[in-house]
Amino acid sequence: MDSLYIYVPIVLATTLHMFLVKYDVLSALKIPISKTMFGENKTWRGVIFVPLSNAILMGLLNLFIGRFEFQFAVTLGIVLGFGYILFELPNSFVKRRLGIPAGKKAKKNKWLFILTDRLDSAFGVVIFYKFMVGITWLESIFYIVLGMVIHFSFSLTLYLLKIKKSL
Repeated sequence: MDSLYIYVPIVLATTLHMFLVKYDVLSALKIPISKTMFGENKTWRGVIFVPLSNAILMGLLNLFIGRFEFQFAVTLGIVLGFGYILFELPNSFVKRRLGIPAGKKAKKNKWLFILTDRLDSAFGVVIFYKFMVGITWLESIFYIVLGMVIHFSFSLTLYLLKIKKSL
């Protein structure tokens, strides 16, 4: 049950965000958080859109499953969406320090960065979920690994559909 709450809304929210990026929707919010620190691709559009859309989707999911009070479900959606975005930033910061351009892949240690790209957001979402809902550390580890698998699967799908530019 927790896996539904953790991943269904965030996968949908981040997929919707990819459509916004691809079709340049809400372009007024396409302002980099900090080009120097994180590159051009980490924008306020993502910071605002992902948590808000995740909150709406979490609220809708909760209407069907009804595990939480509605207000808590919406708050949880905002927090998990923020966790997703927040935990992507350190990896982007490291890549910029190493001279890897925004949206490009590392030439050295390529698989390490691919793994980190999948781990960072899953870790952020699950850690926030753990502290808000109270799952165990073992469950947390399971959901982080599950999140990495889901993230890779959806990245591959979006790449094959030409919605996402790279894996």
